Amino acid sequence: MNVVKRFKGLLFFVFICLLIFIGNSCNDPSALGSELLGEDLLQVEYTDTFSIVASTINGPDSLLTYDETTVTNDLYAGAIDDPFFGIQTFDPFFLPGLGATIPSFYDYDNDQFATVDSVVMIVNVDTALYYGDTEAIHNVDVFVLENEVDFDGEYYSDEDFSTNMMPVGENLEFKLGFEAFKISFEGDTTETAPSIRLKLDNSVGEMLVMDTLSVKNDTLIRDVVPGFKIVNRPNVTGVLPLDLSTKTLLDRGNKLFVYYTDTIAKFYAFPLGGVRHLYHESDNTGTAVEAAINDPSTGEDLLYIQGYGGADIKLEFPTARFENLGDVLLKKAELEITVAPQTGDDEEVYPPMQLVYV
Repeated sequence: MNVVKRFKGLLFFVFICLLIFIGNSCNDPSALGSELLGEDLLQVEYTDTFSIVASTINGPDSLLTYDETTVTNDLYAGAIDDPFFGIQTFDPFFLPGLGATIPSFYDYDNDQFATVDSVVMIVNVDTALYYGDTEAIHNVDVFVLENEVDFDGEYYSDEDFSTNMMPVGENLEFKLGFEAFKISFEGDTTETAPSIRLKLDNSVGEMLVMDTLSVKNDTLIRDVVPGFKIVNRPNVTGVLPLDLSTKTLLDRGNKLFVYYTDTIAKFYAFPLGGVRHLYHESDNTGTAVEAAINDPSTGEDLLYIQGYGGADIKLEFPTARFENLGDVLLKKAELEITVAPQTGDDEEVYPPMQLVYV
């Protein structure tokens, strides 16, 4: 089935048309453990085919993005304006934490706080999951959350966290680089995976530097900086696949770097992660998908399926009589579908799904 690139990889839309049959091969009844028999001992008795009725329906309103047992490492930032599926937007959230050592931003010799020189957020990108136009110019704003996030909470994709009105990083424009890059500081050069690097306002670092209690543990840090929201509105369709999986202390990715000077130039890297949440908003007004959902008869020709809960396919078997199969072993059942190319559908920008779960 050409239908999802990876389920964790967001929306990979596709049209499919249905070849209206499903095959079932049946065998004589078999006791538990029949899977241990060789292929030559399991003979097909007959094959049956029957029609199915298919339609496009609304997907779930929201998907679980975080709870105590679910951590979403793959977050997305961007917007898609698909000619058939409508507008989808994705805003990720994540939190700062402490590194292996507790920083000291106070210069006791001179009885003064360190001076913040700059603040840079670096977030790794899984370029294999990039969706949209690779030449897109991304325009990113970074906001600080208003309230602390509950680690014991349960969050769904239709939940948007409130933020401070003014961004701490505004109109940060760039085109994503798909190669690793090098970072240099005071003669020390390291290489990191493909990433986005966002220059933030020094006020973020000053909030941490000027509060000596906040840098004692992760909980206190989030009293000062509860978390971050990234808003990306590219000039054309483009979604950044952020990889927020935990990195080693030496890795420069997924860190908030505060560069400062007390007696000499230094930096401290606050790891990014904690509660990882993704807000998703969908608008299919006036699209082919909306028409298909409102008119199930379109399923006779075209079906639409969209990742991240946008649109699903419903299959019904009105002529099948499964109860008549009796006490048999079903060896295999196959549903065959194919991608239906449509005029105006650019598969380089909107690649079709590669996998779908039923």
